[in-house]
Parts: sequence; structure tokens; C-alpha cells
Amino acid sequence: RAIALHRANVTELGTTRDHYDCVLLMDILEHINDDSKLAAWVTGATKKGGLICVSVPSPRYRQVFGEEFHSEVGHVREGYNAAQLTALFPGLELVGLWYNTGLVSQFGCWIYYRYLRKFRLPIVGGLMLLACQVLFAWTDFPNDPKYSCSIFAIFRKSFATNSSDAS
Repeated sequence: RAIALHRANVTELGTTRDHYDCVLLMDILEHINDDSKLAAWVTGATKKGGLICVSVPSPRYRQVFGEEFHSEVGHVREGYNAAQLTALFPGLELVGLWYNTGLVSQFGCWIYYRYLRKFRLPIVGGLMLLACQVLFAWTDFPNDPKYSCSIFAIFRKSFATNSSDAS
């Protein structure tokens, strides 16, 4: 079966119900004022048995990436902890939740976002960030609530879920 990818402006969502097999919310929720409304829409738009994959910053994110970057990218909240994230998707099965960007890989992010990106050399800066992350990712630890900058979670919509309950 072919994979169809859709990209949409989340502020202009329609009333699609039970349509998507998988929805990716990669670094989106922290930019949305009414994140619970978006989560409810996504839940309703996901087919029964479908997945919702979410990546969000944790409250520690701001310490590593810096206040300037936090403001520039338009975050409207400090980040999420596991309880806050799972509360946005009530009635869904939590398939898995992982903490990412532990202390070791944060070092590369810290160097890039606080210093290298100011040189306005996107290719060089991007390559430096990639190099740091590749070098440090294999030793990235610890990844837990105390030290990590981001959370990745996968939720599954039950086959028994009534789509009208998710709005």
C-alpha cells in the first residue's frame, strides 16, 4: 500500500474524522496556545487503531538551548513533563514514552544554539551540529526526566474508541 503524506497548517484544520493511520506532531505542541484543542482534533482525525507520535521539549530544554532561541522560535510554554503530555491524549493507549537529548548530546546543541548559529553560516553551523550529535549520540546518557531536553511518545487510538468522544 502506498504511503500518502499530508502537511497542514494546524491553525486551519477542518473537521476530518477517523481518517489518518498515523499523525506526527514533531515539535508542534509547544507552539500552540490551545494545545488540548489540537490534541483533541488529532485524536478525532486518527483512525481507530492508528498512532499519534509526539515530540516535545521538556522543561529543561530552555536551559540548554537558551532564552534567545526559545523566544525566536515562538514557544508558548516551557515544555512538557510526561504527565502533562499524556494528559493531552486521554483515553489513548500510551505505547511508549522516551526521554531524549540527554546530557551528552546536549553539549552539541548547547554549542550550536548558543554560539555557532550566531555566525550566520547555516551550512557550516548545521554540519557542526550534525557532527556533534553523531559523535555524542551513541554515548547519550542519562536520558530521564531530570536530565533530558525532550520527550518522544507514541499513543494508539483504541479500536473501541468512539471518535465523538475525542472532541
